[in-house]
Amino acid sequence: MNPAAKTDLSSHITAPKGYTRPLKITEAALKHLILIAAFAAWPHMAQANALADDAYVTEKLVAAQVGDILRTQCPKAEARMLVVMSEMLSLQSHAKSNGHDDAAIRAFLRSAAQKARIRSLAQSYLENAGAVAGDSDSFCAVARAEVAAGTTAGQLLRVSQ
Repeated sequence: MNPAAKTDLSSHITAPKGYTRPLKITEAALKHLILIAAFAAWPHMAQANALADDAYVTEKLVAAQVGDILRTQCPKAEARMLVVMSEMLSLQSHAKSNGHDDAAIRAFLRSAAQKARIRSLAQSYLENAGAVAGDSDSFCAVARAEVAAGTTAGQLLRVSQ
């Protein structure tokens, strides 16, 4: 890095109250701060990856996604919100009992890659169960079958006749 090309970022950062000397942060110092923050976040990133490897977590999230897709694609299906909340709390408890903290759980649930992975698994499941894109009757048939079989996804739903 060319020392003459250092950027003065002091106009974007305010000094703590009572601090009288000018506050100067160079681009190099900012890069060091970013690296320190990344290393501080590393344990949460590792925990988020460990959650992806937990078969129980994956199974429950896929079931929840299946239920949500069925609920949105079948006009006769609706969520049983108390059961949904209970399952969510149970899953959170499972993750915490396996050493994952709230930050790691949030990071995992907000991960675009994990959302896409779970959605893909749910869509594959639904296709194998007979759901056809654009055919609400096929989604309703799958929803009724899930409820009748007592699957996790079925337990999350109520389907009217």
